[in-house]
Amino acid sequence: ECMILKNQYTDYLSFIKVSGKWGIISKVFHTSH
Repeated sequence: ECMILKNQYTDYLSFIKVSGKWGIISKVFHTSH
């Protein structure tokens, strides 16, 4: 979570592990006032 210009942002990340390494496969965020 972080605050930018009085808006609160929450990030949701999806990860996958391939050949022993983690990578982000998707990012979704939600904004609230």
